[in-house]
Order: sequence, then C-alpha cells, then structure tokens
Amino acid sequence: MLQRDRQRYPPPRKRALSVSDRVREQATNISNNVLTQSRLALKRIWITVSPLIWNVLVIVIIFGRCLSEIVFWIMELRLRPGWLTIKDLSVTAQQIDLRLQQTCYWPIQYMTLRKRRRDWASITVNHPDYIRYYNSLWLVANDIIMGVAFGTYLIENNEEVAKVITWVGKTCMVEGLGRMISWLREWPAGLKLNNELAAFLAELFTYLIDFWAGTSLSTELRYMLIWEGYVVALQPHFPLIVTIVGYSGFIGMSLSISMLSDILSLLTMHISSFYIASARIYDWQLSILISLFHLFRGKKRNVLRNRIDSCDYDLDQLLLGTILFALLAFLFPTVMVFYLAFATARAGVLVGKVVLDICLACLNHWPLFALMLRVKDPARIPGILSH
Repeated sequence: MLQRDRQRYPPPRKRALSVSDRVREQATNISNNVLTQSRLALKRIWITVSPLIWNVLVIVIIFGRCLSEIVFWIMELRLRPGWLTIKDLSVTAQQIDLRLQQTCYWPIQYMTLRKRRRDWASITVNHPDYIRYYNSLWLVANDIIMGVAFGTYLIENNEEVAKVITWVGKTCMVEGLGRMISWLREWPAGLKLNNELAAFLAELFTYLIDFWAGTSLSTELRYMLIWEGYVVALQPHFPLIVTIVGYSGFIGMSLSISMLSDILSLLTMHISSFYIASARIYDWQLSILISLFHLFRGKKRNVLRNRIDSCDYDLDQLLLGTILFALLAFLFPTVMVFYLAFATARAGVLVGKVVLDICLACLNHWPLFALMLRVKDPARIPGILSH
C-alpha cells in the first residue's frame, strides 16, 4: 500500500542550504579543484624534469665512482716493492676503503633488486642481495646516528677529553714505563739479574722514553732537534685532535673509532719499538744459545737436511764455544725479563686495539637487518620455510 501511494505524492523538496553550508560547499569544491590541478601540474612537471634528475644522478654516481677509484689507487700504492700500503698501516684508511666499496656497490645492488623476477625461481637468488643491501643501509644509518651523538659529545667537551688523554699518556705510557724499568733494574721479584746488563738496558730504554716524551731534554737541544717528542709536540694540539675526531663522527661512528685506533698506535709507538728491540735481542740470544749448546755437545745443525749431526771440533773451538755459552747463559735471564716486561706492555696495547676493532667490526658487519627479519618475518630469510 505504501508503494502504491508513493506515486500519488511528489518527492519531498530538499531543505535550502544555509549561507554557511553554501560557503562550506563552495570552499570544498574549490579546494578539490585546486588539489586536482596541482596534482596534474606536479605530474606534468615530474614527467618533464625526471629525465634530467636521473641524468644528473647518473653523472654524480659516475663522478663519485671515479673519485673512489682514485682513492683506491692511492691506498694501494707502494712507494717501493715490499713496502706496506697506506691501507695496511692505517685503520682509518681501511674504514674509508670499506665505505667507498659499499657506496660503489649500492647502485649495482639497487638495479639488481629492481630487475628481480616475482617468481619462486629467483627468490633464493635475490633474497641474499636484498638482505645485504638493506643491512648495509641500516648499518650506515645507525653508524651515522651514533657518530653524531659521540661527535657532539667530543666537540662540546674537547678540553676535558684532551686533559684525560694527556693524563693517561703521561701516567701510563711515560711514568708507568719508567717505574717498570726501574723495578726491573733492582732484581724484580727477588730474581737476581746481571747488574751491568740490566743497568745498560734500563738506561737505554729510560733515555728513549724521555726522548719520546720530551721531558728530559734541554730547551736548546729541543730547538736543535727536528723531532722533540710526541707528548711535548702534540700536547697543545690535543683539543684540536679531539675536535677533528668529533667532526669525523658526523660521517660515522666507525670513522671516529678507526681514528682513535690510529691515535692509540701513534701514542704507543715507543712501546712497540721497545717490544721489537727486546724481541729481536731475545731471539738473537736464544738462537746463539741453541747453536752453542749443540757445539757444547759436539754436534751441529745440518741446514740442508734439517737435522742435528755429530761434528768434530778442535779444542780451541770447544773452549771458546763453552766460554761464550756460559756467558750468554748467565746473561739470558736479564734479557728474557726485559722481553717479557715489554711483551706484557705490548699485549696491553693490543687489548685496547682489539676492543676498538671489535666495536668497528660490529658497526660494519653486524647482521642487523637479518635479525630484524628473523623476528618479524622468518619466512623471508633464505633457508627458512614458512609453515
């Protein structure tokens, strides 16, 4: 009945819009038209400008790749055959080389991911590239974030950090070594050493420490020398060095850590020199003792057959060899004690460098993106099937 009677009555007229409703409707229509026209204009501009942007981007990538190749060539350059390269000597150079290699490889990885096929045959091939690409991007982003925080702290507190570095260098690397050498000179732990040889080695190493630190040189002698000691020469520039390390953190925390590792190597160069010298003396004396011990038993080493053979020595040869063997045998504990002391100091420096290298390896190679995928979507990791 309602359907039948509906035809008899006209439809109800709409309520006339108020002034505010008409204004709102007109404003809505105008905004929609403006947005539509803006989208069309931006689309036309993008179609026109995008080829130019891509060409500029390609030129920038090619130019960056050329600069990277020049840097690679400089880092691999050897001034003479057999000499070490810059990359072998500096951790900072190794870090720069690694970042440049990643930067040069990113466009190739990106194009590979763009061209990958959407079928099951290419999943096992493309997913490792996908994980490596985004893992390197995540690592670089986290590296820059931590580097900015660390660099800001160093820049704002460069004076305090420089004072700490000066105190550590003076206390541990100068005064600590001096006290250790003085202790070795006076029969350490009740071990009776050769007084003359211990005094000679102690004075030699103490003079080298003072020369390295520039503490015992007169003013006139310092002006005559080109190299006056790391502590004296670098102490006024420690705040500037700390500031430079801080600004390097804006490139990445890994670069700051690599620079700290190089600075530690420079500040402990005298410890490395002492270790190398004592190790060389220890090795020479040990080799001579072994040879004289074979002579004392009437034997010699056959180098060609790599064995110990019997040998007939004259009486004067046996007498001279026995005297030299006894002399070196009594001097050997003194050399061994100095070698163990500097080997321990060198091991402490290597522990610090190993800690920095571990932090550097975590920043560069930590599988962050793979772990995130393992938690979020394990089926996307190669070798893991979804159930």
